[in-house]
Amino acid sequence: MRFRLLSGLVLFGLLAAPAAFAQQAKFDPAQCEGRTAQDCNDLMGSFELKPEERLKVLLIRATALLQKHDLEGAIAEYREMTVIDPRSLIAYSTLGFLESIGEKWKDAIADLKRAVEIAPEQDRLHAMLAVALAKDGDCKGAQASLAEARAKAKDSSTLAAAEQSVDGTCH
Repeated sequence: MRFRLLSGLVLFGLLAAPAAFAQQAKFDPAQCEGRTAQDCNDLMGSFELKPEERLKVLLIRATALLQKHDLEGAIAEYREMTVIDPRSLIAYSTLGFLESIGEKWKDAIADLKRAVEIAPEQDRLHAMLAVALAKDGDCKGAQASLAEARAKAKDSSTLAAAEQSVDGTCH
């Protein structure tokens, strides 16, 4: 009887060991290879990584994708960053920039508006938003964005290129 109890406990311990080991395993960014940004984020969440660490992994992945000229992949990584941190200025401003490169003006406008909400004091964000609005055909919106930026501008030279671009697009 004693032998059965002991062997049962040993057997139970052996069966329980893999589950305990799995919970103690550490996340390795290589585990995200071949996964979508969302799947990678979900995986990191299962390891209970802190949001800052998850953001770092997604940023590294986005940078690597940009180096491979994978604009859509990088956009997906930055979009997933906004899920982790809905106030990520880096994510929204970069999304607006990347979407502008891809001439996805509606998406760029939405993300740049969000970036301006987060950091209204940044002239460059207003300038990027004005250009995106003009490229999308909203010249009044572009002029309004420039006027707002001029009123707050610390350095009007930041807006000069945007004003030229808006004027060239809208006239």
